[in-house]
Amino acid sequence: MLKRLRALGSVPIFPTVLILGALLLGLPWLRILLLGLLAVGLTGLCALFLYPKEEPTVPGKWHRELRAIRRTLEKIKNRTVYRRGHEILTELKQCENTLPFMSTAARREITDYYLPTFSKYFSAYATFEECNAGNPSILATMEQMETSLGQIAENFRKICDRNDRTTALNIHAETALLSKKLRGGEDHA
Repeated sequence: MLKRLRALGSVPIFPTVLILGALLLGLPWLRILLLGLLAVGLTGLCALFLYPKEEPTVPGKWHRELRAIRRTLEKIKNRTVYRRGHEILTELKQCENTLPFMSTAARREITDYYLPTFSKYFSAYATFEECNAGNPSILATMEQMETSLGQIAENFRKICDRNDRTTALNIHAETALLSKKLRGGEDHA
Protein backbone atom coordinates (compact mmCIF):
# COMPACT_ATOMS: atom_id res chain seq x y z
CA MET A 1 0.00 0.00 0.00
CA LEU A 2 2.81 2.39 0.90
CA LYS A 3 4.52 1.73 -2.44
CA ARG A 4 1.33 2.74 -4.24
CA LEU A 5 1.10 5.91 -2.19
CA ARG A 6 4.72 6.70 -2.97
CA ALA A 7 4.01 6.12 -6.66
CA LEU A 8 1.11 8.55 -6.40
CA GLY A 9 3.45 11.03 -4.76
CA SER A 10 5.62 10.96 -7.86
CA VAL A 11 2.70 12.13 -10.04
CA PRO A 12 2.91 15.89 -10.53
CA ILE A 13 0.02 16.81 -8.26
CA PHE A 14 -0.01 20.56 -8.92
CA PRO A 15 -0.89 20.39 -12.63
CA THR A 16 -3.26 17.48 -12.07
CA VAL A 17 -5.29 19.36 -9.45
CA LEU A 18 -5.31 22.52 -11.60
CA ILE A 19 -6.58 20.69 -14.66
CA LEU A 20 -9.22 18.75 -12.73
CA GLY A 21 -10.30 21.92 -10.89
CA ALA A 22 -10.55 23.89 -14.10
CA LEU A 23 -12.72 21.19 -15.64
CA LEU A 24 -14.96 20.81 -12.59
CA LEU A 25 -15.33 24.48 -11.69
CA GLY A 26 -15.84 25.87 -15.18
CA LEU A 27 -12.68 28.06 -15.28
CA PRO A 28 -13.49 30.94 -12.89
CA TRP A 29 -10.05 32.53 -12.31
CA LEU A 30 -10.38 33.11 -8.60
CA ARG A 31 -11.36 29.51 -7.95
CA ILE A 32 -8.50 28.26 -10.11
CA LEU A 33 -6.03 30.45 -8.21
CA LEU A 34 -7.29 29.15 -4.86
CA LEU A 35 -7.23 25.62 -6.19
CA GLY A 36 -3.67 26.19 -7.37
CA LEU A 37 -2.60 27.24 -3.88
CA LEU A 38 -4.28 24.14 -2.50
CA ALA A 39 -2.42 22.03 -5.06
CA VAL A 40 0.91 23.55 -4.04
CA GLY A 41 0.18 22.67 -0.42
CA LEU A 42 -0.81 19.10 -1.33
CA THR A 43 2.32 18.69 -3.43
CA GLY A 44 4.46 19.84 -0.50
CA LEU A 45 2.73 17.43 1.87
CA CYS A 46 3.17 14.55 -0.56
CA ALA A 47 6.85 15.38 -0.92
CA LEU A 48 7.25 15.31 2.85
CA PHE A 49 5.33 12.14 3.63
CA LEU A 50 5.31 9.93 0.56
CA TYR A 51 8.80 10.03 -0.88
CA PRO A 52 11.06 7.30 0.45
CA LYS A 53 13.52 8.21 3.13
CA GLU A 54 17.18 7.34 2.75
CA GLU A 55 18.22 4.24 4.61
CA PRO A 56 20.58 4.84 7.49
CA THR A 57 24.03 3.51 6.77
CA VAL A 58 24.35 1.62 10.04
CA PRO A 59 21.31 0.51 12.06
CA GLY A 60 20.87 2.23 15.41
CA LYS A 61 21.07 -1.03 17.31
CA TRP A 62 24.52 -1.73 15.86
CA HIS A 63 26.43 0.50 18.27
CA ARG A 64 24.31 -0.57 21.27
CA GLU A 65 25.02 -4.24 20.53
CA LEU A 66 28.75 -3.59 20.12
CA ARG A 67 28.87 -1.78 23.47
CA ALA A 68 26.95 -4.64 25.09
CA ILE A 69 29.40 -7.18 23.66
CA ARG A 70 32.37 -5.11 24.88
CA ARG A 71 30.93 -4.86 28.43
CA THR A 72 30.15 -8.57 28.50
CA LEU A 73 33.63 -9.50 27.32
CA GLU A 74 35.13 -7.62 30.27
CA LYS A 75 33.29 -10.04 32.60
CA ILE A 76 34.65 -13.21 30.94
CA LYS A 77 37.55 -14.81 32.81
CA ASN A 78 38.50 -17.51 30.28
CA ARG A 79 41.36 -15.92 28.33
CA THR A 80 40.75 -17.99 25.18
CA VAL A 81 37.11 -16.97 24.94
CA TYR A 82 38.05 -13.41 25.88
CA ARG A 83 40.61 -13.19 23.03
CA ARG A 84 38.24 -14.82 20.55
CA GLY A 85 35.54 -12.36 21.60
CA HIS A 86 37.84 -9.40 21.03
CA GLU A 87 38.76 -10.75 17.59
CA ILE A 88 35.07 -11.02 16.72
CA LEU A 89 34.45 -7.53 18.11
CA THR A 90 37.27 -6.16 15.95
CA GLU A 91 35.84 -7.89 12.87
CA LEU A 92 32.40 -6.47 13.64
CA LYS A 93 33.90 -2.97 13.87
CA GLN A 94 35.63 -3.48 10.52
CA CYS A 95 32.38 -4.78 9.09
CA GLU A 96 30.73 -1.50 10.13
CA ASN A 97 32.67 0.32 7.38
CA THR A 98 31.51 -2.05 4.63
CA LEU A 99 27.97 -2.56 5.95
CA PRO A 100 26.38 0.18 3.79
CA PHE A 101 27.88 -1.38 0.65
CA MET A 102 26.76 -4.93 1.37
CA SER A 103 23.83 -6.58 -0.29
CA THR A 104 20.56 -6.21 1.60
CA ALA A 105 20.46 -9.92 2.45
CA ALA A 106 24.00 -9.96 3.84
CA ARG A 107 23.44 -6.75 5.81
CA ARG A 108 20.20 -8.08 7.26
CA GLU A 109 21.83 -11.40 8.16
CA ILE A 110 24.70 -9.70 9.95
CA THR A 111 22.60 -7.15 11.84
CA ASP A 112 19.61 -9.38 12.62
CA TYR A 113 21.34 -12.71 13.27
CA TYR A 114 25.09 -12.58 13.89
CA LEU A 115 25.29 -9.43 15.99
CA PRO A 116 22.55 -10.47 18.48
CA THR A 117 23.83 -14.06 18.51
CA PHE A 118 27.34 -12.99 19.51
CA SER A 119 25.88 -10.75 22.19
CA LYS A 120 23.71 -13.56 23.60
CA TYR A 121 26.51 -16.12 23.49
CA PHE A 122 29.00 -13.93 25.33
CA SER A 123 26.37 -12.89 27.87
CA ALA A 124 25.36 -16.50 28.52
CA TYR A 125 29.01 -17.58 28.78
CA ALA A 126 29.75 -14.85 31.32
CA THR A 127 26.70 -15.90 33.34
CA PHE A 128 27.75 -19.56 33.27
CA GLU A 129 31.24 -18.60 34.42
CA GLU A 130 29.82 -16.73 37.40
CA CYS A 131 27.57 -19.54 38.60
CA ASN A 132 29.84 -22.44 37.61
CA ALA A 133 30.99 -23.77 41.01
CA GLY A 134 32.42 -26.90 39.34
CA ASN A 135 29.11 -28.18 38.00
CA PRO A 136 29.95 -30.74 35.26
CA SER A 137 26.84 -30.00 33.17
CA ILE A 138 27.61 -26.26 33.14
CA LEU A 139 31.25 -26.99 32.24
CA ALA A 140 30.11 -29.24 29.36
CA THR A 141 27.70 -26.54 28.18
CA MET A 142 30.48 -23.95 28.29
CA GLU A 143 32.78 -26.20 26.23
CA GLN A 144 30.04 -26.75 23.68
CA MET A 145 29.41 -22.99 23.57
CA GLU A 146 33.10 -22.42 22.83
CA THR A 147 33.05 -24.74 19.83
CA SER A 148 29.73 -23.47 18.49
CA LEU A 149 30.94 -19.89 18.93
CA GLY A 150 33.92 -20.74 16.74
CA GLN A 151 31.60 -22.18 14.08
CA ILE A 152 29.32 -19.14 14.17
CA ALA A 153 32.34 -16.84 13.89
CA GLU A 154 33.62 -18.85 10.91
CA ASN A 155 30.25 -18.54 9.14
CA PHE A 156 30.25 -14.80 9.88
CA ARG A 157 33.71 -14.50 8.31
CA LYS A 158 32.54 -16.43 5.24
CA ILE A 159 29.66 -14.00 4.71
CA CYS A 160 32.01 -11.02 5.01
CA ASP A 161 34.55 -12.65 2.64
CA ARG A 162 31.85 -13.57 0.14
CA ASN A 163 30.57 -10.00 0.19
CA ASP A 164 34.12 -8.63 -0.24
CA ARG A 165 34.72 -10.95 -3.21
CA THR A 166 31.40 -9.96 -4.80
CA THR A 167 32.20 -6.28 -4.34
CA ALA A 168 35.68 -6.77 -5.82
CA LEU A 169 34.22 -8.68 -8.80
CA ASN A 170 31.64 -5.96 -9.38
CA ILE A 171 34.30 -3.24 -9.27
CA HIS A 172 36.55 -5.29 -11.56
CA ALA A 173 33.70 -5.83 -14.06
CA GLU A 174 32.72 -2.15 -14.01
CA THR A 175 36.35 -1.10 -14.50
CA ALA A 176 36.78 -3.54 -17.39
CA LEU A 177 33.58 -2.27 -19.02
CA LEU A 178 34.62 1.35 -18.61
CA SER A 179 38.09 0.74 -20.05
CA LYS A 180 36.52 -1.17 -22.97
CA LYS A 181 34.24 1.79 -23.67
CA LEU A 182 37.15 4.18 -23.45
CA ARG A 183 39.24 2.05 -25.83
CA GLY A 184 36.25 1.87 -28.17
CA GLY A 185 36.08 5.68 -28.15
CA GLU A 186 39.79 5.90 -29.02
CA ASP A 187 39.36 3.51 -31.95
CA HIS A 188 36.76 5.77 -33.51
CA ALA A 189 38.87 8.93 -33.07
